[in-house]
Amino acid sequence: MTKQKMTPSEGLVKFLNEIPDNDYLRPRAIYPQLLEAAAKVKTGGEAAVITALLGPGNSYGIDVPIKPLKFPEDHKLHLNMGTEWYWLICNLEVEGSGGLDKIGVLLDMTRMRAVSLKVQEEAGWSDEDAQIVDNVVTVTLATRKDNCIIRRSPNTQWGALGGKIKFDSDPFHYQVGKDYLKGSKDVLPLKIHVDDGENMRIDLTMRSDLPAEKAFFLQGAKKDQGVIPAPHLGIYYSFPQLDVKGTVIVGGTTYKVKGIGWLDHQLMMNDANAPQPPTPQPTPKYKPIIPSNGWSWCGFNFSNGDAFTAIAYQIGTIQTRMPVNYGIYLHRTPNGWARTDVMGSLAIDRFIPGLGHVLTPTTWVYQVTDPLSGLDLEMLPVPLYPDGTFQGGTLEIDGETAVTLNVIDRTPISGQFGNGKVFTGAGYCESVCYEPYEQYVERCLKYLGVG
Repeated sequence: MTKQKMTPSEGLVKFLNEIPDNDYLRPRAIYPQLLEAAAKVKTGGEAAVITALLGPGNSYGIDVPIKPLKFPEDHKLHLNMGTEWYWLICNLEVEGSGGLDKIGVLLDMTRMRAVSLKVQEEAGWSDEDAQIVDNVVTVTLATRKDNCIIRRSPNTQWGALGGKIKFDSDPFHYQVGKDYLKGSKDVLPLKIHVDDGENMRIDLTMRSDLPAEKAFFLQGAKKDQGVIPAPHLGIYYSFPQLDVKGTVIVGGTTYKVKGIGWLDHQLMMNDANAPQPPTPQPTPKYKPIIPSNGWSWCGFNFSNGDAFTAIAYQIGTIQTRMPVNYGIYLHRTPNGWARTDVMGSLAIDRFIPGLGHVLTPTTWVYQVTDPLSGLDLEMLPVPLYPDGTFQGGTLEIDGETAVTLNVIDRTPISGQFGNGKVFTGAGYCESVCYEPYEQYVERCLKYLGVG
């Protein structure tokens, strides 16, 4: 007799009950509500929100990444590990407009595990059944006729509920509903297809003129070789300066476009096995307040063929000037990318309320230096449209703002060798987790019908 599969709610409840009852892995304050929501889960969106609210507990009972990474094997999705995504940005010009009509395209295709490996086996689920996938897309129009942002309709799928998903590695194929990414086993050239009916339809192709093994660089510290260490285990590498061509259809208008892009493949999960210090007991009637716990990120492609990325963290009360402890300048060489690690500062201003009235900046000034290499840069992004906020499949509200860029290289001035250099670029400025956590949790519990 063939064993009957567990239902989605049975498997999710079993996983929640499997998570150890400690201050780190189990969110005790909302755990009863999560159990209630899991018992009646009906959609992939609900499952995604429950998984996100588990926090570190959603990484319990699954495999963790190890180094060194191996390519092309590690281009594929790691279905036995934690939350993973392919994230791409495109800064495009409408062909025939002489650069006067610009379009930004952001796509974030994310995969989350619904249950542990043990529960998956006990439930009789396939790898596809155990995954929740989501695709978020925004299009920014900055043309002579329109200036606005268009967001894709929600597209969250869960294999156990019959969601349409696909994971292949040779050739690469990652599908969420009607949307997909298709490429070779080396990913590039990568075809992007988004079908949201009359709202938007996108068909783009990303290419690099570098060989496949030279087109990307490993993020994180050099010694970590693209594998982020505990407690936030992960995989992180990026393809800058990609050539992009294709069509974007929004608002009933078809735009033939070309430009440059950036592609990230990233996996980020908590270390569920890491020992945690005991949580101090609060005083009576004390309710801890958790403000922002996120970051500002940028990915810039420069007109001189180089590229830049940096992160500045927002911990606690929102800061308008933050240290940039992690920055990478990438110089294009015939053999790929020469990396220079830089540090500096990020100043942000002109906050506006986006979705959910979450405040995000619309002005950024990056300043980074490296005395050894002689880099001394000031980067001034300008948004194509100020509001880049969107709501992801887990209901988080983040900002991804398409920008053009002016770059001042002060090195000759500092060294008294000349007048400095000025060049341009394009990319995106990101604001993640700028919303107070309590506000996010309240919205999620209300969405689940248990708040």
